[in-house]
Amino acid sequence: YAGLEVRRWWGNRQGSPLNGHFAGIYFTGGVYDLRLFTKSLDSYGYLSHWSWSAGAVYGYSLPLSAKLNLEFSVNAGYFTGEYHAYNRSRCTDCYPERKTGTRNYWGPTGAGVSLVYRFGMDNLRISRYEN
Repeated sequence: YAGLEVRRWWGNRQGSPLNGHFAGIYFTGGVYDLRLFTKSLDSYGYLSHWSWSAGAVYGYSLPLSAKLNLEFSVNAGYFTGEYHAYNRSRCTDCYPERKTGTRNYWGPTGAGVSLVYRFGMDNLRISRYEN
């Protein structure tokens, strides 16, 4: 999966960019092969040939040092894509397909905690000009 996110920052930025609250929009797309918490060979896995998600993001970036931030975010939006359910079966290198379907989902699509290192931001400061 890969994606693009555009953000708008506001709030207590402490004279430095990329600190405080942010909101924005995102788009992600890609493929997945998901088979979690299975002990049985008959358990299903899910394979996507192409899926995508788009929506809104909100978060907060907490400065830990001059170049290091801790960032918290949540995403909500729409997720869709065709999938194929399979199981490993009892053969060594075969994955028989069991069913095909399409997922269409509105709601929370992600949450994250990130450690962010800022490169080359030493001379960049926020200033406000009033007339």
